[in-house]
Amino acid sequence: MSERSGMCFLFKCRISATYRRIGICALAFLSLLAVAGCGAPTGIIPSPTAVATATTLPAPTATPAPEDAFRDEVGGISGLHGQASASHPTVEVERLADVTIVHVFVQLSSPALSDVQWDAFLVQRALWTSREFAIPDGWEVSVEFFVPPTNAAATTIGKEIGVANLRTASARQFAWDSLSPQQAWSRYDGVAFNQNGL
Repeated sequence: MSERSGMCFLFKCRISATYRRIGICALAFLSLLAVAGCGAPTGIIPSPTAVATATTLPAPTATPAPEDAFRDEVGGISGLHGQASASHPTVEVERLADVTIVHVFVQLSSPALSDVQWDAFLVQRALWTSREFAIPDGWEVSVEFFVPPTNAAATTIGKEIGVANLRTASARQFAWDSLSPQQAWSRYDGVAFNQNGL
């Protein structure tokens, strides 16, 4: 064997040993990736032409919560004889198994049936004809009337003297523009009034 062929043999051995080390390192690296979960799952070979794309979901549409919409609607009613109580929220939504009730609380300065009928009409009409929130099937609006407590330091809204309830099915039959507060009072699903308290 000549010196030149001996060097080639030695050079070839070193090259093939280098390739073996690279191959072993590459195999060890791929094994680590697979164990760590960074590689392709077993049995799935990624396409060499696959391009990663991000899916952008549309931004959620901001819709007002019903309570906020109802508060805005009630707050915009002009001509009410009563007012909201400073110690009690104006509107609460109560979700029960078979019905959702929108409670609207109105505080009157004195217990008069004409004031209860008037304010019940204005509140019911405003909520059922609202453009801000359409009241769904199975809901009810309950306008509840109170007079201030006799004790000025009391933390309650006062004594309840009246209520007017209207459900979705009935409300859809109302021709609000052709009704008076007294006519509407006689057509609500439930009413009660007692100047001495319910």
